[in-house]
Amino acid sequence: MSHKSYSYYCKDLNTKKYRMLLDKAVALKQFRNDISTKVCSSIESFNRYANLSEFDWINDFRKHIPSCNSEDISHAISTTFTSYENKINTYKKQLSIKLQDNIEFDYYKKNTNIHKKGDINSIHLNMKYTNFTKAISYLCKYWSPQLIEFLRTNKSDKEKINDFRKTVLFYYDKYPERITNLVKNIRERVVQRLIAHPINYVSLSYTSCNELHGSLLKRNNNKRSTFGGIITFGAQNTDTGKLFIPVKHNKKYHGPIEDYQTKPNGKKQQITAYTVCFEKKNNIRIVLSKNVADIILPDTEKYLGVDVNVKNNLFATSTGTKIDFDRDLFDDYIKWIKNCDEKIKRKKELNLNTSFSIRDYKTQEKCITRIKDMLKRKSHDLVHLAIKAGKNHIVMEDLGSFAKSFSRSDEFMGFKYSRLIKLLNIADLKNIVSSIANKKGINVSFVQSCFTSIACDCGNISKDNRKTQETFSCTECKFTMDADVHSACLIENRMADDVLKAKLLNKVGSHYIPKPMDRDRVKSILHDHYTQNWVIDGNQHLNAFIGI
Repeated sequence: MSHKSYSYYCKDLNTKKYRMLLDKAVALKQFRNDISTKVCSSIESFNRYANLSEFDWINDFRKHIPSCNSEDISHAISTTFTSYENKINTYKKQLSIKLQDNIEFDYYKKNTNIHKKGDINSIHLNMKYTNFTKAISYLCKYWSPQLIEFLRTNKSDKEKINDFRKTVLFYYDKYPERITNLVKNIRERVVQRLIAHPINYVSLSYTSCNELHGSLLKRNNNKRSTFGGIITFGAQNTDTGKLFIPVKHNKKYHGPIEDYQTKPNGKKQQITAYTVCFEKKNNIRIVLSKNVADIILPDTEKYLGVDVNVKNNLFATSTGTKIDFDRDLFDDYIKWIKNCDEKIKRKKELNLNTSFSIRDYKTQEKCITRIKDMLKRKSHDLVHLAIKAGKNHIVMEDLGSFAKSFSRSDEFMGFKYSRLIKLLNIADLKNIVSSIANKKGINVSFVQSCFTSIACDCGNISKDNRKTQETFSCTECKFTMDADVHSACLIENRMADDVLKAKLLNKVGSHYIPKPMDRDRVKSILHDHYTQNWVIDGNQHLNAFIGI
């Protein structure tokens, strides 16, 4: 069993209830920003909170807020702690001191149009720990005025720990002033970079927890109402102590109302977490979770590689099928953006306010909504195509750095693709496809996006292989194919090939995600693997095995 979240919408909520929830959201947002400001107020403050647990944060920051209950406040502190975990992990990672060990060079194993056999392909810098760096790293992470005295007087039951403490004291006693200054300078330099930009919370959404003698979600007994469910918030500033929110319940999507009930505790109370999000005026969205059965995939995986782009097609699959987006819709949106750019340019020349008007905001919101709906429809088409082709596992590029490889083009009036992709939030496609596919019992995995368009399975990885957007033509083996379909085949092969999957991907649950590595490392793995298989398989292309 696993948790899955479902959204409940309540439109045209009455002013009193909406204002009560909004006041709470504003107060909690300000509370989170106050915590963030305090944590980053000084180097000493950040060092203190970096070494505290989530429980300690809750005890330290807990306070009374008139419009909030204790659960609201605890969850706000927990949310802030979670947000700062990345900063704290970065802080601790940067306090780990290493020395340069050696430099490794990867060389080209055969001649190409640009490079000769034996030329340097990539450089890898290897680092190492020494006893001295381990001692400095320890002092940087745990430095305090009492630390040295603790190391001298405290003895552990484990001999290995005592030996390490002796090593730390050896270097400290040898150069006490220099070690102290070095540790303090390292800590101050690292922290100063992190506290220069405290996290600023702008969203009004908040998470809390309900404790009620009954279910958070109940069926609406008024059969004439368009709202099928009632969500009850407890511990509220009302006469009854409860706040009743009518929401729309769709049994086909949300499932039975009884699924959202939880097991009562010793006080016969059901404890249920929820998230409140603010949409348009007087409209809210409440997110609830319930346990759902895990999707059991068949033992035999049948992969479908998918290449994503906005130049030729939205989706191109390894079976040769393509799904295009609504170009007229994109064209209208780009024309509107270009007009807005011109207006802003004229306003700057006249020293006027360059912000959007209310009408422009409404137009932008309408366009974005239409485009999101279009992307969802196309994602549905992709999943149905996979089902029709007998596939149970979709493989896509990791779209996080999707826009970086695109440049300006004559299409769409010379509009930059990177800006278009950012405005349309194309990178969120992986979440849209995953959500739709998982409901249909199809898994979705992701591979590194680099070199999916310019690599050939003969081992030649060069930009010259794709001089035009439409055609892939290898400069070494002279293999030619539709560029987008060829990219989809290579994407599929990174999952279908066990060796590449083990080297490039990490398994998370039932799907795979890219291992964190730089482009040079990915290129080296692909080049070595393709070159070896090219010799073994008798100069046959992967696409021949896929059936293209």
